[in-house]
Amino acid sequence: FPSHDNALRMNLKNITCYLVHPMKHEKTKINPIETKLKSTSKVYKKIESIFSDAEQECLSEIIFKPDADGRQKNTFKEKLKDYSEKQNSANGRAIANALQDVTNKQSGLGLFFIAYGEDGTKKKIVLSRFVAEEGISAKANSNKLSLEFVEKFFMKKSTSYKSALFKGVGDLKGMIGGAAVDKQASSDKDGLARYWTNDFLQCMPKATPAEGTIRSAKKLQETLKGTSDISIKEEITSAITLIKNCNGQLMSAKNFCSQFKVSEVTKKAIKDAFKHDQLFDEEFLFDSNEFHNLISFKSIELNTGVLITADSYGFDEKVSVREAENGVVNITTSGKIVDERLYRDWE
Repeated sequence: FPSHDNALRMNLKNITCYLVHPMKHEKTKINPIETKLKSTSKVYKKIESIFSDAEQECLSEIIFKPDADGRQKNTFKEKLKDYSEKQNSANGRAIANALQDVTNKQSGLGLFFIAYGEDGTKKKIVLSRFVAEEGISAKANSNKLSLEFVEKFFMKKSTSYKSALFKGVGDLKGMIGGAAVDKQASSDKDGLARYWTNDFLQCMPKATPAEGTIRSAKKLQETLKGTSDISIKEEITSAITLIKNCNGQLMSAKNFCSQFKVSEVTKKAIKDAFKHDQLFDEEFLFDSNEFHNLISFKSIELNTGVLITADSYGFDEKVSVREAENGVVNITTSGKIVDERLYRDWE
């Protein structure tokens, strides 16, 4: 995200407030009631502050979830794209209705704000939800939400809220996610309420270095175990011996394939193991220690039944493999015998 100074220069165009009801599992739906905020109101000033400070407040990075088929198509992202093009009632209510549909009675009524700003082709949307007291519903007209009542009930709990930041350029097609904060969460693992991030925003937390590294290591293991193609096995194991030099670098399974120049066949095998394009493309800081904890050894098995195993990172230095004729190889290594065992069968 841009620096705070750049964020402040973003031109805030409008803020719309919605009274959102808990509609999850409800058969009879109630439309969210909306009102445009005047720039002179206290509520506007508060949301304007949240809009300006979003880069510093929303520190939990999130990425859009793929659809059920693993494609990078996300219905909530489409709603944001529509709103960035036209900030009209229909597009705003589509977002507010999406929140209502995943809100249960425990979460209750809420005051939901959509703040939109732009600077040339750059666009910024900040979504915020505050708890609303039950009394506000009785004061709200079925078609209009009075600003004076919003101020009366809103200001009592204006420091406890959930917020999400989304930024992009043009039609937002290149936007892969955003960032969020939950100042109402207490025990959630990621500090974000599941219904807010997963169900409403249709996002998932961006992977930590350990999470991204472990997931990639496991998928590479799955690929190796799931293929009988020796060329795929050779390409992956060769790349694994080199990846130790990438500690702390930005990595993804997609980058792994391009950086170590694996074939399209091997790339497809690895991609199939991930199942979702989003996870295959997901970037994270590579942690060589975590990777080595899962993939520590490389083995070569010959048709004679001989199995040679060594540390994956030092395999090529310790074991020499030379091609002979008709697919036969000559393998040489040297060292002192420090252990010798008999096994009932191979794992």
